[in-house]
Amino acid sequence: MDLRFVLLFGLTFSLAGLGQAAPPRLEIQPEGAASSFAKVAWDDDDGFANEPWDDSDDDNDRDEDEMIPQIVQEVFLGTAVYPQEKGELQVNAGYFQGNELLNDGQVPFEVEYGITDRFQIGMELPLEVHSPEEDFERGVHAVEFGIYYNPLNDPVSRRAVGLGYDLAVGTELDDAGNRLWVHEPYIVGYQEIGSVAFNVTGRLGFATSGDESEVEGEVALSMFREFGKLVPMLEVATQWEGDENPIVLAPGMFWKPRRGLQLGASLPIGLNDDATSIGCFALVVMEFGGEHD
Repeated sequence: MDLRFVLLFGLTFSLAGLGQAAPPRLEIQPEGAASSFAKVAWDDDDGFANEPWDDSDDDNDRDEDEMIPQIVQEVFLGTAVYPQEKGELQVNAGYFQGNELLNDGQVPFEVEYGITDRFQIGMELPLEVHSPEEDFERGVHAVEFGIYYNPLNDPVSRRAVGLGYDLAVGTELDDAGNRLWVHEPYIVGYQEIGSVAFNVTGRLGFATSGDESEVEGEVALSMFREFGKLVPMLEVATQWEGDENPIVLAPGMFWKPRRGLQLGASLPIGLNDDATSIGCFALVVMEFGGEHD
């Protein structure tokens, strides 16, 4: 199509829309290195000129430290993608029990601390309670140390990725007098689609004790949505531990009564013979400090 016809049509349309106003002047500016398209500027008789559109600095307008707003601090199955803020301390305490093991339970206690807004360290002391028949035993059978880094956390695309590593050291010796070591690298992926958040955790466990070793794995998917102070959640997870492959579905709910406090409950339901048919999980999450308070 003839360029002169395009320019004449555009000028006629502008005059029709402006009525008696003075016609604007159309300038075609040379192509710049920032874009492959020509830059268009409008000028009027008042001397006011709009700057040519340039998206080269759009990303610079956003704070590099801006993160995706946290809907929940933890998930029941897997690991939440959100890192702790710099100087922020998070404390998690809960209780888990399954109906096939009514005399067995676990009271996980975990602390996490933000070194930066993207890097945190943590420690977990899972207190186990066991009463097989008449005897009653309790104690911390393992100590777990962890690090976590969040290389991608984009509030525009609502997408995030986290990388972590946990080291669990058994405090009980086996019959051969060897201590148990478990190395667990993991990756977390996160994406919001509309108002629903999806959090996926993939974890590998390398357990060694003396000359024996074992590889385990886990995949967990958490889906949740915020409704004011309530966050309903639906999770599904599977593990492979030798010949066993338990699959669990867990509906749950978090309540956020105030800033820095979240209370949650979940009902894990086994979907196959390798999983506990039903259980209960309660969790309290508290946060303290943080440079953004």
